[in-house]
Amino acid sequence: MNDPDEALLSLLGKRYIERRDVKAIQQPNGIYIPDRTPLTMRDLRDHVSGVRTLGHYLISRENLCRIFVFDLDVTTGPIVWEGPDGEEALNPRLVIADPTHWARPILIHHLNMLAEVLARRTSKYSECPVAAHFSGSKGIHVTCFTGSIPATEARDAAIAILDESCELVKGKNFYREPGFEAIEIELFPKQATLEGKDLGNLLRLPLGVNRKSRQRSFFLNFKFPADEFTEFDPMIALGRGMSWT
Repeated sequence: MNDPDEALLSLLGKRYIERRDVKAIQQPNGIYIPDRTPLTMRDLRDHVSGVRTLGHYLISRENLCRIFVFDLDVTTGPIVWEGPDGEEALNPRLVIADPTHWARPILIHHLNMLAEVLARRTSKYSECPVAAHFSGSKGIHVTCFTGSIPATEARDAAIAILDESCELVKGKNFYREPGFEAIEIELFPKQATLEGKDLGNLLRLPLGVNRKSRQRSFFLNFKFPADEFTEFDPMIALGRGMSWT
């Protein structure tokens, strides 16, 4: 995205960034290195423009956050699906990275459907704006923009939404659709407080480029064919969130 305007950058910072005294810079191999300088508008501009890619730490020193996130990632498998030439053992992460693979539209369909269900449920439960974006690699992030609240409240709300989803199976660190091994759901923030920790977990900001996959992140529109990732206007996503009316 070339030369993003100030309004978009301001909304991105307002919606996502609670802790501003530190950021993380993604490296070409995918890892993140903390940068202990305050996050600035220039940083956000560089991120959205693709100059470099930022991660943000979700919880502040005061144990506040302003989002909770359902991170839907395809697994490494193996899973066995019926393909054009009979049963085939698949690695979903390799499938989603290959635009020519016969199973990719099926996998994207499952990701989109599960993400939309969680987004609708979160919007109804929280009464806060909700948006979803393609992560730039292996899945979708469904984000609830709560505003600045205690991280423990954000986690409680997210867990309640997942636990009330009787069709989901709870694992040790993830949720999953029963009988479907291709997608796992993780909850962020992973901690309720920073007690005993320096920074806690981070997430990559949307609208940047994943330095490892070289793919760009973008907000999603679920009103188009479910077997594709379709872009949604970022100003609307960051402003009022998604709408199903």
